[in-house]
Amino acid sequence: MPTIVVAGAGPGLGRSTAHRYGREGYQVVLVSRRAEPLEAITAELRDAGIATHPLSADLSDPDRMAGAGCSRRRPPR
Repeated sequence: MPTIVVAGAGPGLGRSTAHRYGREGYQVVLVSRRAEPLEAITAELRDAGIATHPLSADLSDPDRMAGAGCSRRRPPR
């Protein structure tokens, strides 16, 4: 199953993007600094039968991302 990561999973563009790709068969990884919108969007997607994985993290802080199980990778050359 293909996966999409939606960073900034808030009530606007992030939510719309998550729903669109979820309907197209992607599993959705949601990343947001704030728990409330993350929980609400996760519930919406799961109610629609979309595989969803929420992650509360601040993408601007590499140390916190590493602690959340994310790794920074170099782009291919």
